[in-house]
Amino acid sequence: MSFLTCWLTDPTIEVVSPMQDITVDEDGTAEFICQYSRPVHAIWKKNDQEILADGQRVIIDQDWNVSMLKIKPALPEDSGVYSCEAEGTK
Repeated sequence: MSFLTCWLTDPTIEVVSPMQDITVDEDGTAEFICQYSRPVHAIWKKNDQEILADGQRVIIDQDWNVSMLKIKPALPEDSGVYSCEAEGTK
């Protein structure tokens, strides 16, 4: 007879450092940072649409429990409401 043991960990994640409202001049740098209570894979959105990094002007960096979105240079069409979402937390 074999037994399978499963250890459940607390699935709850919390935003440790919420984003703040920012204003960026055209051609400036917009930088958003979101920190969670544990490592997660975060998805960045603008006006509820997923943002895809291009590696040049739009950069998304994930390091352990911190996710960063950097847009440089900022353009007028970058205006909007940004969110960082992970495992049901926004």
